[in-house]
Amino acid sequence: MPPTENRATPPRYLLPSLFLSYVAVYFCRSDLTVISPILDMSPAALGTLISVGTAVYGIGKILSGATAIRRPWLRVHVCMVLAGLFTISFASSSEYILQVLFWSCNRFAQSLIWTTLILLIHLHYGRSEVGGAVAILSQSFLVGDAVAKITLSSMVDSLGWRGVCYFASSVVIFTAAATRIVVNCQGADAPLVSAAVSPTSSMAFSPLKDRLRQLLQIPEFYYAALANGGLNLVREVFRDWIPLLLVQACAVPTTEASMFSVVFPIFGAIFTMMAGWASDKRNGRRGGVILTCMAVAGVSLLLLMLALTSGTPNGLLVLVLIAGSAALLGPYSLLSALSIDVCGVEGRQDLLPLFQGLQDGVGYFFASISGALVGNVVEAGGWAVGVGVLLGFHIFACVFTGLYAKGEGKVSTKSARRASEFELVISDDVDEAFTIESDDEEDNALV
Repeated sequence: MPPTENRATPPRYLLPSLFLSYVAVYFCRSDLTVISPILDMSPAALGTLISVGTAVYGIGKILSGATAIRRPWLRVHVCMVLAGLFTISFASSSEYILQVLFWSCNRFAQSLIWTTLILLIHLHYGRSEVGGAVAILSQSFLVGDAVAKITLSSMVDSLGWRGVCYFASSVVIFTAAATRIVVNCQGADAPLVSAAVSPTSSMAFSPLKDRLRQLLQIPEFYYAALANGGLNLVREVFRDWIPLLLVQACAVPTTEASMFSVVFPIFGAIFTMMAGWASDKRNGRRGGVILTCMAVAGVSLLLLMLALTSGTPNGLLVLVLIAGSAALLGPYSLLSALSIDVCGVEGRQDLLPLFQGLQDGVGYFFASISGALVGNVVEAGGWAVGVGVLLGFHIFACVFTGLYAKGEGKVSTKSARRASEFELVISDDVDEAFTIESDDEEDNALV
């Protein structure tokens, strides 16, 4: 079969549609952060709401990979609409138990989207393009979070917390409808063939038991999942705790500390784009790029820990070291590209959603314990000890990324023989199967 690198050029609408879809999802995710100060909830009640939502999100990540994805775009759009509807239900509820229920349902709907977006990247991009595509898509985390918070914060006084939720839901539902129209006009949402229709299809989904058994025999899965866990824990801590660190350890005023906290995501975005570009330049060999970024982040964490042991460190120095620590976001984003590398070989392609979903599930398990762990450690031993714990988890992640990099040559050799033949079935009352072969068909495009 022809190599994946000979695939047809991805359609121009694809990456912008994926990007905007996930940016819109963040309106129904970041709205709680914006409205939390004016919610009629105690800190304990709000904490329970957030914890339950995060736990459900992690479960959804696992289930998103366990289920066969027949029509990727349809799943994305349905989940976006459901997230909007559950946000409306959350805002319309006055009982706390219902608010917990609807917020958790909202988070569950969101959890099914990312794995599907990665599958769409896999279907359209070759190995030497995946890193850049995933890096660009990963910016939707930062852009979506920032745009949502800035936009919704400006509406709190005039709309109240319920109005903010209604507006957030309208954004995600409108975006789902708009991208649905674009996809339908391109005829790009034909369902993937099931194993029952074509057991030999490269994207036929085998029974879950068979896929799980095959996945658990792949060492790279364990490396990626455990690396995801360590990196996600450190990422979540930096995302939530930077303002408090600057206030308590560096005596930075509260307002300035909140403003300076954007240093981590901004530099994280830069490192993410650089890592994606560099890995594509190396023809998809990502191990060296990942280890380089991990080394930069590790040295920055070590220096930050040492700086925090010397009384009250200079705030600017701490910010510089935090910026260096953001290098870990490059490897974190490339873990999605690794799932494509490992599962992009012939005979493994139906494992991709399961690989990505379970990998993310492990990551969010680690993330769910990050707050309590770091909070207790900092309270008992101070911020230097807290950063030391983060350094320990970072080294933990480095071990498993190193193991992946060591065996990457074998994965790359297999990926060079990746199948580029995909059997699709046209919906809308047409049951005719056809095969898309890159560079063998005149139009070279998904119909």
